[in-house]
Amino acid sequence: NNASTSCYVLKATDATLGFTATSSCFNISNPANAGKSTVVASTSPATSPVTVVDNGTAFATITVTLKDLNGNPVVGKTVTMAANVGSSTISGNGIGVTNSSGVVTFTVTDTVPEAVTYTATDVTDGIQFTATSQTPTVTFVPGQVNAGNSSVSRTPATVNADGTTKSTITVTLRDSNNNPVPGETVTLSQGSGHSVITTVSGTTNASGVATFTVTDTTVESVTYTA
Repeated sequence: NNASTSCYVLKATDATLGFTATSSCFNISNPANAGKSTVVASTSPATSPVTVVDNGTAFATITVTLKDLNGNPVVGKTVTMAANVGSSTISGNGIGVTNSSGVVTFTVTDTVPEAVTYTATDVTDGIQFTATSQTPTVTFVPGQVNAGNSSVSRTPATVNADGTTKSTITVTLRDSNNNPVPGETVTLSQGSGHSVITTVSGTTNASGVATFTVTDTTVESVTYTA
């Protein structure tokens, strides 16, 4: 009734002739049961939903726990982990073996902002875990804004000082991996100038872009800082 965490042997004894024969080592185990097993993604500190910075170093841990129909840990099973889409990296080339607690863990990293869903498969028993609760999603998000990779540009560089003609100032925020950083609040200020700044979009969009327009009625050169 219990799965083994070590090998068993059978020994037969001939009571009449007084000799014994011993079997090869074997395990006592049932196949993994999808209903009793779990596949869970986590981070430290914990986040919900599971979110990781896409810097190629920060990681989420995906823990696969295999149990049989009786809730016993299933030992020595080969498990693979696969991503549905994207470019994330899975530790161990996505292959591991359950330990004495029926557990195998993988870590996942990425350098691209994206949401990735992972699917575990017990290759030994031919069981793929496809339930929603067993296919965790990890969302990789951009890191902090990197000034060197970000940019501020204006088009055109010269406009009429008529209070109507506009120049558009575009701020593009990128992280250390040159990925766009959305959802950041951006402000624009001017030096010793008299222009009117209009915020078109003060929060960066999915491309990491915020935009402003500027007009002036004074003939002057104005420097802007984002």
